[in-house]
Amino acid sequence: MQVGEIYYWDTQKAVGHASRFKYHVFISEPDGIFQDHSFLFISSADYGSDFAISKTEYPFFTNATSYVSVGGIIQYSDSELKAATPQLKGRLTQQHRQDLFNAILASGKMPGREEKCVCNALKSAF
Repeated sequence: MQVGEIYYWDTQKAVGHASRFKYHVFISEPDGIFQDHSFLFISSADYGSDFAISKTEYPFFTNATSYVSVGGIIQYSDSELKAATPQLKGRLTQQHRQDLFNAILASGKMPGREEKCVCNALKSAF
């Protein structure tokens, strides 16, 4: 997996849902800080300062506008990912990876160590 790739699968980690198909942006492999794979959810609604992307640039989305969460990461273990069978749909453009980096810093919503992990990963993919 590469930073910024967009995957789709059925997850049990969407708050308020027992199970739900969600788009995810891959951020990083397990590292010294996080022991699982890190992703950001993509939603059909903006939950406050989320990063907007459009169906024009990512035609696999069903909504005209979708939003990458800037509130925090979602983590999956190797076994969870294997069971989920993620479907690769595309990758954020380089410009969107840079813009997402800026949106995360500007929002101030993501916990510090998660922000550092995400921003470092995004920066490495500029």
